[in-house]
Amino acid sequence: MTSLFAFVVFGCAATALYLAGGFGPLDPFFALAIAAVSTWAYAKISGPWPALAKPKDDLVRSERLAYRAAACVSLAGITVAFALARTDVGLASPWLAIPGIVFLGVGVAAFSILQLRADRWAHALTAWAVTALVGVSAVVYAVGFGFDPFLHRAAETAIAKDGVIEPLRLLYAGQYATVVAIARLTFIPVKLVDVFLVPALVAVLFPFALRRAAGTPVAALAALAIPFSSLTFTVPYNLAVWAFALVVALAGIHTRGAALLRMILAAFAFLCHPLIGLPALAYAVTLAALGRFGSGSGRWASATLAFLAFVTAVPFALARYVAQSGGVIHFWDMFMRTDLFKGLFLDPFVHDFHPIPWHWEALYAFRTYAVPVIAVGALIMAVRRVRKGRDDAALAFIVFMLGTFVSLWFTSTVFEFVDIINYEQLEFALRALNAMYLAAAVAGATWIFSSPIAHNRRFLTASALAVMVPLSWYFSYPQLNAKSVFPAQSVSRADVEAVREIERRNVGTPYLVLSNQMMSAAAVETLGFAHEIEGPTGTQLWYAIPTGGELYRSFEVIAYDGASPRDTLARAAALYGVPRAYLAIPRYWFGSNAIAGQASAEGLSAISVNDGEIIIFEYEHPNESR
Repeated sequence: MTSLFAFVVFGCAATALYLAGGFGPLDPFFALAIAAVSTWAYAKISGPWPALAKPKDDLVRSERLAYRAAACVSLAGITVAFALARTDVGLASPWLAIPGIVFLGVGVAAFSILQLRADRWAHALTAWAVTALVGVSAVVYAVGFGFDPFLHRAAETAIAKDGVIEPLRLLYAGQYATVVAIARLTFIPVKLVDVFLVPALVAVLFPFALRRAAGTPVAALAALAIPFSSLTFTVPYNLAVWAFALVVALAGIHTRGAALLRMILAAFAFLCHPLIGLPALAYAVTLAALGRFGSGSGRWASATLAFLAFVTAVPFALARYVAQSGGVIHFWDMFMRTDLFKGLFLDPFVHDFHPIPWHWEALYAFRTYAVPVIAVGALIMAVRRVRKGRDDAALAFIVFMLGTFVSLWFTSTVFEFVDIINYEQLEFALRALNAMYLAAAVAGATWIFSSPIAHNRRFLTASALAVMVPLSWYFSYPQLNAKSVFPAQSVSRADVEAVREIERRNVGTPYLVLSNQMMSAAAVETLGFAHEIEGPTGTQLWYAIPTGGELYRSFEVIAYDGASPRDTLARAAALYGVPRAYLAIPRYWFGSNAIAGQASAEGLSAISVNDGEIIIFEYEHPNESR
């Protein structure tokens, strides 16, 4: 565990140096030195870790060889499929580029590795399998995955270049400082460090932690039996979730070294994203307090205070944010917004566009209902462990689950955030809920594989997980099928070319662009924070982004409400005081032909990018000369 300790101390030290005034040329080396000295001291004072229990192995040699071969062949086939699927074309789902046979391969690999839980190959095969599970977006999407990662990479690139971005603040600093420090020390481009950081940490250190906690690394596969999108790409929230998951995994180890490691992990999570960092700190402190009191009133007082901390920490932080940003706090009418809380636990893919085949309904029932059932099962296991005797890890887990559940009520019903589009208003609550589910999966996997259950029912356990892991893998990435009909399009080479074409036409001339999230992400990735415009709410980026206020609303009224492209562009140009404004419509956009036809009829000049993959319409103020 010293390697894990060294990494998180390095991340915390780099963050502290960055917050002290930005990155100087030597600060990454100072962070490395601090991590080295701290790790040496940690090894001296932490004391010995408990000896690893050797799982019982009753496989005959031929069975062992057969399972090894099956796992290796399956994982090799999956790896080749990923490499062949890599593309810079926009994808609505990675499963459109990866053959369906890989899901069978994942099931075979999971079953074989779970049978090899005591084998000397188990760790290497588990790490390989976890790499395949969490590495899809990093490998398949050549330009990039998602939207938020592009914004964060732009911030990291600016820090790597200038040493700081203004305003200098705590939020997200943990990821920014860690990525930039690694890039400077290794001379690896910031983008590569960012893209592979979370998948690499999960693949390398997650099996180590589960091996230490459960006695076998294959418990890491069991922990991924629920959708795990938060462990597949790098953003501050995901990096914080990774650290929090390790706090939960190591909760049952009662040594000074484990307690200190949990506290450092929680601190690192807080430096990356307070939404997860606050519960992580509360979890680590709860374990320390419960360990201090063996029994009696002190123990239950600690549990009660911990429950209150889990209930109030995130809502108080969000209340402060909403008050500062000008949002609305629905404290007195929160009971009128109960449906928002209920919606967290309902199927979000319900629609009436067409009949949905029964097999898709059955698959999505797993996503919607099996995950909370697993969480409840982990909670029942924790209650049974507490009733059998003192179990600090189980009691802390119970307090966390109950406190977080109550906290979700306030997070979902009380707050209305400014400049966040409607369908993302519950994003904070959903993130907290997903972290709760992941904690339940990690805790449950730890308890199952550290008990005789996994061995006595080896075939049944392996068979169940061999079905659940491929399913959770499918739901961990964007889907497009008869049930999930709204595509999560990725950024493509055409988006980047469109951004460069508009920039080429406007050297030295201010402009703005109304576009969807993907092209806006490409602009930030390609040009960084190159341009800013002044509007009614202050300075903002020149491309429309969901938190960009009026610009994105202007794009929405064209894309969804049928508003006049020319009139909307003219109003946006006047509002922000720029001579030129652009509307970018990708071919895949629903209703793109109608929008393009209306824009052309209104006399807007059109620019075709990549054989019409994106059409850009230009509006120029009449008084602006070319």
